[in-house]
Amino acid sequence: MLNWGAPGLVALMGIGFLYLSVARPMQDSPPPVFALVLLIGMALFWVRQLRMPRRIILHEDGRLEFVSPVRRVVITVQDITSIKPDGSQLGFLIVRWGAGKLRLLNQFDDFHDLLSRIKQANPGVEIRGC
Repeated sequence: MLNWGAPGLVALMGIGFLYLSVARPMQDSPPPVFALVLLIGMALFWVRQLRMPRRIILHEDGRLEFVSPVRRVVITVQDITSIKPDGSQLGFLIVRWGAGKLRLLNQFDDFHDLLSRIKQANPGVEIRGC
C-alpha cells in the first residue's frame, strides 16, 4: 500500500488538480502554477518510490544487491558502515557505506536473518532499531 497506493493517490490528485486549474478553471480556483508545483512534487515522489529497493540479495561472495524497479545497487557487506532508522519517517531504514547511502522500507521477508548474516560478515557495522 505504501509503495504503490500512496504514489498512485498523489498522482490522481495531481492530475485532477491540473485538469481543474487549466482545462476547467473556476472563478476562485488556484492558478495553474500550483498544479505545476504539485506535479513536480508528484514526479519527485514517484522517482523516490521507484528507486527504493523491493528486493535484497546477499550473494555467496559477500556482495549485497539492492534491487528496485529502476536500478540495482551492488555493494560488499564489508563496505557497510551502518543500518539505522530514518529519523524523518517511521518504517524506513538508511543503509550507509563508504561512498553513499540507500533508503529502504523496513518490510522484507527474513530481514532479521539478513541483518545477522551482515553482522557476522562485518562485525564493525552499526545496526540500530531494526
